[in-house]
Amino acid sequence: MAASSNHIPWIFEVDLGTSTLGWAVIAVDVKAAGNVVPAAVLDIELRLFDAGVEGVIESGKDSSRAAVRREARQPRRQLWRRRRRKRKLFDILSGYGLLPKSESSDAATRKRTFDDLDRELAKAHLPKPKHGEKTAADHILHQKLPYILRDRAANEKVRPFELGRSLYHLGQRRGFERKTSATRVSCVKRLKLCVVQ
Repeated sequence: MAASSNHIPWIFEVDLGTSTLGWAVIAVDVKAAGNVVPAAVLDIELRLFDAGVEGVIESGKDSSRAAVRREARQPRRQLWRRRRRKRKLFDILSGYGLLPKSESSDAATRKRTFDDLDRELAKAHLPKPKHGEKTAADHILHQKLPYILRDRAANEKVRPFELGRSLYHLGQRRGFERKTSATRVSCVKRLKLCVVQ
C-alpha cells in the first residue's frame, strides 16, 4: 500500500492460476482506526494462456509438453556422462601409473591402448590357442580376461597394469548386477562371515 498527500492509496493484487494471470489495482480509503476499505477499482486485467501440459489437469491425467524432449535428452546426457566418466577414470589411472600412458584420452586412443594391454595380459593369464588358430572359445575366454584379473586382484598381489585394468573394468561395468536375490543373500552372508573371521 502506498500513501502520500498527492496520491491515492492503493493495493496491487495478483492471482496466478494454472492457465491464467490476473491482476487488479484497487483504490482504498484509510479510516481513522487504521482500517483499509476498498473504494474503487482503478484497473483490472486477466490474461488467459494455454497450460503447459496436455490432457485434463483436474483429473490428474496431464503430461508436460516437454516430456518428449526430456525423454530424448536423457539418453544423450547418460551417454555424455558415461563417456566423461570413462575418460576421467582413464586419465586418473594413467596418472598413477596403473595404465599405460597415452597421447590422448579420446575413445579411439583408449581402445587401442586397451587392445594392446589386453594382448599383453592375455599372454600371461590365458592359455595359448591350440594349433595357433583363434576359435570362438578363445574369443569368449579373451572376453573373460578382465574378470580373471579382477579375481586375481581381489585375492593376491598383482602388477600395476593388471590392477588398473581391473579398476577400469569396474568403472565400465558399474551398477551391473545379474545375480538373483537368493544368490545375493548368500553372497552377503559369506561376506559377513569373512568380516567376522
